Amino acid sequence: MGPVRKIGDETAWHIPQDGEDREMGMLHEPELTGTKNMSAGSVRILPGKKQVKLSSHEGEEIYLVHQGQARFYLNDETYDCDAGCSVYIAPGTKHRAENIGQEDLILYWVNSPPVFGAPGQYKEITSNWTQIRE
Repeated sequence: MGPVRKIGDETAWHIPQDGEDREMGMLHEPELTGTKNMSAGSVRILPGKKQVKLSSHEGEEIYLVHQGQARFYLNDETYDCDAGCSVYIAPGTKHRAENIGQEDLILYWVNSPPVFGAPGQYKEITSNWTQIRE
């Protein structure tokens, strides 16, 4: 794969776990596009749905709201954002997103180092997800 990828055309999975109904897309990842110290992708969350689990990892992460309205939970604080907003997630911050709007919420994310780990490790993490795009 080359250096140019587009949201909606990326490798993606449907994640129907714990009451969630979302899509996770992988735009850039060491094994897919040769990135060295970062990965990037997208998340689509349907109206009224949220990431159930509060994630936390050692790397830095930035979310950009591409479409829709989001509520971000960062540790004990909440932030409401709409298209064009970016959110910085510091290492160790417990976080998740919720769609508080009437349309699909599409988030673009970048993290460093890659949150999925070493090249190819994303395959283990996504093994219980349903792949919807290659």
